[in-house]
Amino acid sequence: INANQLCLSFHGEEVSTIASYVARADTTFREESKCNIISLTVPILDVTDGRLLQDEEDGGQYEMPFEVDLPSWLPSTMICHGQEGSSCGIRYYLEAFSLRDGRQKLACPLVKKEVLILGRSKGDGSGGG
Repeated sequence: INANQLCLSFHGEEVSTIASYVARADTTFREESKCNIISLTVPILDVTDGRLLQDEEDGGQYEMPFEVDLPSWLPSTMICHGQEGSSCGIRYYLEAFSLRDGRQKLACPLVKKEVLILGRSKGDGSGGG
């Protein structure tokens, strides 16, 4: 891969859909709202020679351990379904991508996965309950 940095983006959003049925019109109206909760990008690998993989033979799957400190105020992942198709939810996802010269994002993400964020327990020092 002709790139010199591997980055990870973490995104969170709230999505709500309100559906209401109007009998006299025999129609269901829907309104949708999206709100970004968090968006952060961190580099997880830098290479000096400009190539993440040296040869075509280097292709395949790789594992790269990483840690990202998330703010303590993040709400847990959730989804709730109501009547007539109404719903609300909070979801998070990670996206790994490569950069060339620290600024040009290459064509497509290497990985994009939805992730689960669990609430904090009483004993974790966050003061939450």
